[in-house]
Amino acid sequence: IAVFVIFLTPLLFYGWQRVVWAHYYASSIPNEINFTKATKLNPLFDVYKRNLSKLYRNEMISLKDKDKKMAEEKFFLAHSAAEKALQISPLDIRNVRQLLLVKYWAGVNINKKYHQGNIELAQKLTSFSPTDPLSWDFLGLVYLDLGKLEEAKTAFGKEKTLNPNQPGVYLHLGEVFKQQGKIQEAIELYKKAVSLAPGWDFAEKELKKALEL
Repeated sequence: IAVFVIFLTPLLFYGWQRVVWAHYYASSIPNEINFTKATKLNPLFDVYKRNLSKLYRNEMISLKDKDKKMAEEKFFLAHSAAEKALQISPLDIRNVRQLLLVKYWAGVNINKKYHQGNIELAQKLTSFSPTDPLSWDFLGLVYLDLGKLEEAKTAFGKEKTLNPNQPGVYLHLGEVFKQQGKIQEAIELYKKAVSLAPGWDFAEKELKKALEL
C-alpha cells in the first residue's frame, strides 16, 4: 500500500496542477492562445472547447466581409472545437446550441451548404428544452433559411405561444408570410414587432419594405 501511495501521489499532484493551470489560462485574457492552452491541459473539460469555438465563431463573423477564405478557416476551427465539446458532453444543451450556431452563421455568411445538419441539431434543442422559446426560435430560423416555410411557421408559432411578448418572433413570422406572398399578414406582424420594440430599426425597415410591396 505504501508503494502504491508513493506512486500515486505525484500523479495526483501532476493532474491537479494541470487542472489549476488550465483554469488559470481559461480565466485569463480570452484569446486563442489561452483557450488552446486550457484545452490541452484539461482536454476532458467541454467548457474550454466550447469557449474556443465561440472565439473562432466570432472571428468568422468579423471576417465575413473582409476575407471569405480566412472566415471559412475560422469556421472549420469553430466547428471542430464545438464538435469535440459535444462529444465530451452530448447532453449539455449549451454544446448542442454552440455547434448549431457555428453552422448557422457559416450558412448565413459563407455558404448555405453549412446549414445542412442543423435541422437535426435544432430539433435536438427543442427535445432537450421544449419550453424554451429560444430553442424554437433556432429551429424556425434554420427552417426559414433552408426555405422550409411551413415548418418555420410552426416552429415560430410555438415560440410565440411560449413567449407572446417577444418582438423577434413577430419579425420572423413576418418574414415567413412575406416569402409566402402574404404581404398584408406580414405587415401586421411587423407592426406588432415594432409596437413591442419601439425604435427597433431593423423591424421598422422590414415594415417599410413590406408596405412598399
